Parts: sequence; C-alpha cells; structure tokens
Amino acid sequence: MYEYMTIDEAARLAQVEPETIRQWLDQGLTYKQEDDGVIKIHPTGLETFLMQHPEYRPASASNQRSD
Repeated sequence: MYEYMTIDEAARLAQVEPETIRQWLDQGLTYKQEDDGVIKIHPTGLETFLMQHPEYRPASASNQRSD
C-alpha cells in the first residue's frame, strides 16, 4: 500500500516544481487535507492526473521507448 505524499515529494516524483503541483491541485489533481492543513497526494492520483494530461509529463518520461 502506498502512502500519501507531501507537495514537495510529489513534485520530486513528477520532476516538477512544488508550485506546479499546487497549480495541478487547482486543475483537478486529487488530494486530501490533514487536520493541520497539510495537503497530501496519493501516488495513484498523481499518476492518473498525468495520464489524463500528457502535456504535463516530463520530456524524459514521454520520450521513453517501450520495446
């Protein structure tokens, strides 16, 4: 089972800046907000968002070949 990630962790995984993750939250990236206000993102939610928005995938990921 995967654990939820912080915005910074999600940004590292997606190879983008944390501000980009915040913009994606406004564009539909799913998240949960802890009682203390910390936003958490599930890896599956990030993966789904990137699949639905291929224009946001890092160039290195979209250029990989699947032989």
